[in-house]
Amino acid sequence: MSMHDLLEGVRMMAQAMRAFGEQNTEAGTRALADAEQRFQGAAGLEGVLSSLQNNASRVPELEASFRSVERRLQDGGEDGAIAGNFRQSGAKTDAQILKKVSTRLQDFEAQITAQLSNMQGDFDKKLSHLNRGASGMRPLDTTSASAGLDTIAEDLDALKYDVGELKDLLSNNKGEINHVRRIVLACERDMEDFTAAMDAVNVDLDEMRARVDATHSIITSRQRVEATMTAEISTMRLDIGDIQEALKNHDSWMEDVSNTLQQMQEKEENLTEDIINLKGEMNAKLDTKVDNVAWKEANDDLDAAIKTVRDMVSSLRLDVDARRRKVDEILATIRHDITAVETNLEESKAKITSDTDQAVNALNGRIDFTNKDLAATQESLHTTQNSLSDCFNEVAVVRSDLERNVADTEARLKNDIRQKQQEAFEKIGQVEQQAELRSAEASR
Repeated sequence: MSMHDLLEGVRMMAQAMRAFGEQNTEAGTRALADAEQRFQGAAGLEGVLSSLQNNASRVPELEASFRSVERRLQDGGEDGAIAGNFRQSGAKTDAQILKKVSTRLQDFEAQITAQLSNMQGDFDKKLSHLNRGASGMRPLDTTSASAGLDTIAEDLDALKYDVGELKDLLSNNKGEINHVRRIVLACERDMEDFTAAMDAVNVDLDEMRARVDATHSIITSRQRVEATMTAEISTMRLDIGDIQEALKNHDSWMEDVSNTLQQMQEKEENLTEDIINLKGEMNAKLDTKVDNVAWKEANDDLDAAIKTVRDMVSSLRLDVDARRRKVDEILATIRHDITAVETNLEESKAKITSDTDQAVNALNGRIDFTNKDLAATQESLHTTQNSLSDCFNEVAVVRSDLERNVADTEARLKNDIRQKQQEAFEKIGQVEQQAELRSAEASR
């Protein structure tokens, strides 16, 4: 029955290692706890000695199974390292997990070897006691004094054997206490890993806060740029309004110039009419034989006036043409500036919108990644908390079992010691009575 429990414990250990290789921490811890219970149950059975005597040849098979389990663990670790990237709770790596599993295996191997050595020692003691009892068995002769001494020696040997068994029980309890200490140390190592994982999570949260602050600063800078661009656009609109007012004023000035030109043309027409009238009058006067000298003087005065009027009209036309050319150049430059400003505004608007969209998309992506990372971190924290709670519950159960076993052992030891003392005292009294009777018979 005990060898079956040992094999079941080995099978549980193989399942635990397979679960750790598949990154299933809860199933691995449960399998390890079942294996420990199997090994402890196998150590506490009363028929272990007989099973060891009958199945001593299967110890190499157990060693071979341990070696195969270790090879499977190494192969599983290599396959896990090749297969892929996964994130354990608190940023654990494959090396840390394999290290923990190796330490657990070493602890279990040490415990099993200690239990096997203890059982082998108990078996040897039992065989020696049985051989001693078989060799010491002889017919009881009440008439001889040596028979009583032999029975006393046998009783003392039995008492020594019982005391040795009690010492073995105490050593087994000490081994269980050491095993509990190892479990507590493993829990402390898990707590250290958990604190390291929490520190890593805090560092990740700080990095995400810094990223969120950077995105907020980028958004605020974009808003400031948009505000400055709107201010520049408003100033450009005001400048365009001023230019439009200047154009309106220039149009009114051109209308005034055109009116003055029309007036000059009307005056020119009036002058031509006056000249025609003067010519008619001159012709009439010539017909009436007017004085040639006076006519020449009047004609010269009219020619001079006509020349001055023509010079004034030509200079006015030149000025108007120059003003028109300047106005056309100014209008062309203004239109070119307006088109350039409009293109710049459209380009800046498109650039601002594209940059804003990119920043918003990047921010949304980072926020989604942050939410996923936080969800994974919370899941890993929950799994770690569950495993730690299971470990603490296991430690509490083991501690309560040990306390109960120690109390039962102490009570049993006290009862056995009392019984052995009573039996020894009774046997000593019987031996003394027999010695007194024999001395009395000898004196008679």
